[in-house]
Amino acid sequence: MTLSISFGKFREFEAYLQKNGYVFEERPSQQFLAKNAGISINLYNTGKILFGGSNKAEIARVEEYLLSLTENKKGAANIRYAGDKIILESPYNEAFVSELKSGLQYHRWVNEEKRWIFDNKERQKLLEIARKFFPVVEHNPPAGIPISEPYVSSEPIESPSILGLSSVLKPGAEVEIWTDGACVVNPGPGGYGVMIKWQGQKWEIAGGFRQTTNNRMEITAALVALKALPEKCKAVVYSDSSYLVKGSKWAKRWESNDWMRKDRKTKDWKKVVNADLWEEMLQLLAQREVKFKHIQGHSGIIENEVCDQLAESAARKPGLPADWGYGADEVDETDSSSSELDWI
Repeated sequence: MTLSISFGKFREFEAYLQKNGYVFEERPSQQFLAKNAGISINLYNTGKILFGGSNKAEIARVEEYLLSLTENKKGAANIRYAGDKIILESPYNEAFVSELKSGLQYHRWVNEEKRWIFDNKERQKLLEIARKFFPVVEHNPPAGIPISEPYVSSEPIESPSILGLSSVLKPGAEVEIWTDGACVVNPGPGGYGVMIKWQGQKWEIAGGFRQTTNNRMEITAALVALKALPEKCKAVVYSDSSYLVKGSKWAKRWESNDWMRKDRKTKDWKKVVNADLWEEMLQLLAQREVKFKHIQGHSGIIENEVCDQLAESAARKPGLPADWGYGADEVDETDSSSSELDWI
């Protein structure tokens, strides 16, 4: 699940977690990670909160508390999801109310709270009606984003619950993953695109950062996809980045050398670029059976072209967040200028 709250409410939520025994761990790409029995919560400097886990009762309690902190956007149709119900709060509009009553089978007005209650099964129809009259704000987007509505995120996904794949895929499920990364200029604004395919179903994900590198976006695309999968899934990752495909094989060696590598030309030991992402990659690979396959980019493969478009579009979105793991003094090791031996 994902939610965004104001800075003041963010501090209030932090105090709530501390009171309820959560253990905090600082991380480079976000402010901190909070853990409790069967639930992990990632809290970003931007106010975005991502969480998920196996403790459904605790997740429900956290979700209920978070929803109480979210603030309505004035003049908009504010939508929140609670189990199989949809809660809607909006300005009064007679034509809007009339269309709600005639267009939806289930609708209930709660006068004391000034809100509508709808059935989650009619979500698409509700959104169609609401968008005719107001801007729509979904405070906690539901799981299972269809292919016609790519999930666009400004931060890497930390919880499988965001896409709902944990409820669809079971341990041992075999999926296809297609990824791509892009930068407007390298380094500069960047984006990533992902397509996940399983038994005829497709999920698309995109996101970006205001200052990053092409290679960081290539790795991030794979990380985002793997994080969206439940543990013990089997996956084949298709990428046109030889840096990602080869690096996924060499990351263990880099880790054993304390994230240093020996330059074959100069014989000097150098810091591994993007070590923060490679370290996270190893953690995810330990929990899943993953194969990486290199493909030729821009060769007419539909999935690759879609991911390229998602990444390019995300890189050009306004208001992108910072990539906290990116160091401006680090040189991006591009595929075209580095030989295989240079990376070992």
